[in-house]
Amino acid sequence: MRKTAFTILAFLFLFGKYSISQSSSQQQVKALLQTIKEKHYSPRVIDDNFSGAVFDKTFESLDPEKIYFTKADLSGLAMYRTTLDDELSGNAWSFLNKMIPLYRQRLLQADTIITDITSKPFDFSTNEYLSIDLDTSRPSADKEKKAKWHQTLKYETLEGLADIASLQHSQTGTIDKKAVLAKEMQVRLMIRSRHLRQVRSALQTAEGFENYVQSVYFDVIASCFDPHTNYFPETEKQNFESGLSKDGYHFGFVLGENEKGEVSILHLDPGGPAWKTGELNKGDVFLQMKWQGKEPIDLVGAEASEISSLLDASNNELLELTVKKANGQVKSVQLRKEKMDAVGEDIVKSFLLSGTKKIGYISLPGFYTEWENEGGSSCANDVAKEIVKLKKENIHGLILDLRFNGGGSLGEALDLAGIFIEEGPLCLIKQKDGKIVSLKDPNRGTIYDGPLLLLVNGQSASASELVAASLQDYNRALIAGSATFGKATAQQIFPLQSGTSVITKEKGYAKITMQKLYRVTGKATQRNGVIPDVPIPDIFDKLTYREKDLPHSLMDDTVKRNAYYKPLGQLPVSLVSVKSATRLNADKNFMQIVSLQKMIAEEAQHTQPVSLKWDEVEKELKTEITNGFQQIKAGEAIVTAYKAENHGYDKNRLVNDELFSLINKHWVKRLENDIYIEEAYRILTDFITMTNTKN
Repeated sequence: MRKTAFTILAFLFLFGKYSISQSSSQQQVKALLQTIKEKHYSPRVIDDNFSGAVFDKTFESLDPEKIYFTKADLSGLAMYRTTLDDELSGNAWSFLNKMIPLYRQRLLQADTIITDITSKPFDFSTNEYLSIDLDTSRPSADKEKKAKWHQTLKYETLEGLADIASLQHSQTGTIDKKAVLAKEMQVRLMIRSRHLRQVRSALQTAEGFENYVQSVYFDVIASCFDPHTNYFPETEKQNFESGLSKDGYHFGFVLGENEKGEVSILHLDPGGPAWKTGELNKGDVFLQMKWQGKEPIDLVGAEASEISSLLDASNNELLELTVKKANGQVKSVQLRKEKMDAVGEDIVKSFLLSGTKKIGYISLPGFYTEWENEGGSSCANDVAKEIVKLKKENIHGLILDLRFNGGGSLGEALDLAGIFIEEGPLCLIKQKDGKIVSLKDPNRGTIYDGPLLLLVNGQSASASELVAASLQDYNRALIAGSATFGKATAQQIFPLQSGTSVITKEKGYAKITMQKLYRVTGKATQRNGVIPDVPIPDIFDKLTYREKDLPHSLMDDTVKRNAYYKPLGQLPVSLVSVKSATRLNADKNFMQIVSLQKMIAEEAQHTQPVSLKWDEVEKELKTEITNGFQQIKAGEAIVTAYKAENHGYDKNRLVNDELFSLINKHWVKRLENDIYIEEAYRILTDFITMTNTKN
């Protein structure tokens, strides 16, 4: 059999020497622990319990699907379950030395297994089932591992075929079984490519395999103090910061998909690295990427999110990107990231929702800066600018959409809440020493004092929750949606410290939880989240992981209420809620969502093996289509309460800005197909009508 270059390289990896020295690793982990212990709000004791948590989470992080390591592998390393605390305290250092080659071996084994299994067609006519035991537990030995890989790859191929069937039905109104199953090889090879890419990108990571595994291990150690304390190598720190700011390291293109579902260049940023090559164009399809000195990574069949993650691996290395041009020509181009303004969807967007009332809508999907990076661009300022534009259109009310907003800096949150509150304390913050400080609205006065509704969900977290809680406590806004995430802690990034000296930045950084936040009432949002005034059923609400579900999350408690907090008059929350509930109980879409919620809850309690037979999958698919569940799962339906329109400022931009026009069309379609925004519009319209009647 011909040996591929990858096989030969893998052989050298398996028997080569490791590049991490014991003394360097121990010095680094000692510095990490010292930095965390000195700064953390409530540092854990490094004992056998801590050792067990680190041991378990290390394998969970490296093998979340429990598909690489066997139970026998973990049994062979079981002695470390209670001795890692000793290693972390400076005793013998051997866990990484044994685990790294084992992990490399298991990845190489997975490469062979994946290739072998996907070299033959899957038979979807047999009565085979995805075993729940195999799916949720680690295989006992290699034979069971191969069985798990077989079922996993077959199931994912079946899911891909189901997606093709759904697309086919949306276009033709029918499902052609023969035509769908004819795509089996195409989908199977795409699934193989994705898994091999995951394996090989780990083995060929830009920082080197040993450094990659060590970084994962150090991050596990940090996260065992609490879920938001982390270890960052230099590149990850840069990515973390640039991802939270409009400024960062970029190649200068926006990823998208063409009509064939291939990931391609949607837009080139003028003056960016990709633009400057003169060889890349809008529409070029991604085929392969290769970091300098590393093996190439196949991108055929990859999703945009996967490619984006791979491109985040380095900010300094030279990248060779291979693309397919519109004329079929294959071209390879060398690129290096540059620091520049990012372009994309993480920018404040505003629209008019015109119906019985003219309601302004602002989407803030994320803050530009995190707790520990207060010097970045100000999204609070950008929201204020959009409000000014909307006020010129004489809006009757405003919806601020904070769904899926994972949070931002403390200063940003205070600034954003201050846009709507005249003055006063907005939250309480508790330090490591127990001292409690009140944080006030930094700017007296408001930008907008009209009717306001905040739309939230289970992924609204951190600063988003601070804003929602502050406005709710002051009776300044209605909060609608589902309970928020429940993160009320603040973090900062520090270089690792050894003794009284900071060690070099190449050794990494620690992001450390330093404070807990409380509402001005003294109550906690930590673990509890913000409970909406007006609940809107969310199909995935019960399945959404929140802070309370995360291992080692800090507990909730209460503190003394701020004596200077004076809320505004009560809002007609109960009346608005009753009207909304009555409407939702009669709404076909939300009735189906409630039905799906119950179905999902029942399935979670009574897990059954999943059929790997096409006829069973097609039957279930047709049931979902018949009941409209596919659109309901996405919260999509054609809205009737309003039309989405641009305000005057954006209408002028549409004429000359091609990218803005393209993104705008996507936004308008989304707004006119989002039943959650429609219900928020109706809730706010009810509120405006009630308050005007009282006046």
